[in-house]
Amino acid sequence: SGDKLAYMAEDCVQDAIMSTYTQRRSFENASHWYRYLITSVRNNVLDMLRKASHGQQYIDHALLSDNVEEDVSLAIIYNDTLSTIYNIVKSLPDHYREVFELSFEKGMTNPDAAEALRVAEVTVRKRKARLIEIIRRRLGRDVSENYILALISASSAGIC
Repeated sequence: SGDKLAYMAEDCVQDAIMSTYTQRRSFENASHWYRYLITSVRNNVLDMLRKASHGQQYIDHALLSDNVEEDVSLAIIYNDTLSTIYNIVKSLPDHYREVFELSFEKGMTNPDAAEALRVAEVTVRKRKARLIEIIRRRLGRDVSENYILALISASSAGIC
């Protein structure tokens, strides 16, 4: 049953990150985004627990808690996934790692990254698309591109 719970937790996190990513333009700052993400994950977990009729005491405690960052299990899931993504990136050829660093870690636009790398903008776009596809494939899960981008963006913005 541990595998089933891990899968359900993954779904909760992925749904929350997708929701956060689609709402990204409405956030005032990184802190606002982080709070929304954590609250979304928390609410998804609570909904999942309610539907599964498990842990009524945990649900009651979680609903009364004001400090959502205390939920260590969510942080572990997030950090493990992010660590896996960074390990995948480290194993890639230089041209993918450079695009990752400039685009995701430094937040450069495609034209700026292209200029820094002295390549065409279309090359940066293609490398980013290929990079995301490699990450998705190596994660070995049915993970959406938006989920990966949201994780990386959240990490790069320093909200993790």
